[in-house]
Amino acid sequence: DNIFLKIDIEGDEYQILNSIKKNSKNLVFLIIEFRQVHKNIKKIENFLKKLDLKLIHIHANNFEGINRNNIPRVLELSLLNKKIYNIKNKLTNNSYPIKYLDYKNFKRRDEIKIKFIR
Repeated sequence: DNIFLKIDIEGDEYQILNSIKKNSKNLVFLIIEFRQVHKNIKKIENFLKKLDLKLIHIHANNFEGINRNNIPRVLELSLLNKKIYNIKNKLTNNSYPIKYLDYKNFKRRDEIKIKFIR
C-alpha cells in the first residue's frame, strides 16, 4: 500500500516517531509538524536520519515564533520516499519560506526565515 500521511497532533508527534520509522518504507509522502523544536532538536535529527524518507521541504510555522537562540518553536516538514522516487542528495540553495509555496500561519507576524549554510 502507498500511504500519504499528515501528522499535526499538537506535541504528541514524538510519541509515534518509532512507529513512523518502522513503517516508513510503506509511506510515499509524509507531512509532519514538530512542536517544541528547540527542546527536541536531537530527536528530530535522529528521526530524520533513520527513515526511508527524504526531507524535501521545510517551513517554520510563525505562530509560536522563535526561542532566544533563533530556533523556530514549530517546524512543518515534508518528506518523500527515496526508494520510490529518485532524489539526489543535494544541499539546497533555497531560502525558506519560498514565495507562492509557503504562507504565514499567523498573518500579523513576520515569516521565520531559514537558510542552510554550507
